[in-house]
Amino acid sequence: LYLSRAELRQQKEDFAGAIADCDTALALCPSRTVYWCRVYWCRGEAYKALGKLSEARHDYSKAIELDPSHARAYGNLGVALRQEKKLDEAAAALRKAIELDPESTGAHNNLGALLCDGLRDYEGAAASFRKAAAACSARYSCTLSSRTLNSTMAEMITRLAMSPVNAETVAAASNINTNGLRNRLKILRSSEKRR
Repeated sequence: LYLSRAELRQQKEDFAGAIADCDTALALCPSRTVYWCRVYWCRGEAYKALGKLSEARHDYSKAIELDPSHARAYGNLGVALRQEKKLDEAAAALRKAIELDPESTGAHNNLGALLCDGLRDYEGAAASFRKAAAACSARYSCTLSSRTLNSTMAEMITRLAMSPVNAETVAAASNINTNGLRNRLKILRSSEKRR
C-alpha cells in the first residue's frame, strides 16, 4: 500500500511524500525482502529528484544489495554518481546496468553522455549512442524520457548524415538543446571519419 502510494506521489512530483511513504513501508515490513528492494529504489528516485544525491546513492546501493540483478538501480546509481562528479564510479555502474540489461536505452544514453561530456572518450561515446539508438529501435517504449529520445535522435540524425542545418531544424521542432546536439554531432561525425 505505502509503496504504491509512494509511486503515485512521485508521478505527481510529491517527492517528500514519496520518501515518507517509503520510510513507513520499510518500518512496517518485518524483514528484508524483494519488496524492500522496490522501496529503496523508489525512495532513491525521490531523493534524486530532490537533488539529495548522497541519499539517492545510498538507496540505490541498498536496492542493489537486495537484488544484484536490478539493472535500473545500477543505471540510476550511475546517474547520481555522475552528478556527484564521481565519473569512473558512474561509468562502472552504467556498464553494469548495460551488462544486466543490454537493451537499456537509458543506460547506453547515460554512458554515452558521461563518456562524451565527462571522460572525453569520444569513440566510446559514439559507440554508446549507437547502441542507444539500436536499443530504442529494438525495444520501443512510450515511457522513454525526452532526454533519452533527444540523444537517440541525435544519433539517428548523425546516422542519416543530415546536415547541421537540418539537424538544428529537427532539434528545434523537438525542443532539443541545439548546442548540445551540435557538439554531439561534431563528436560523432569525427568518430565516423576516423573509421
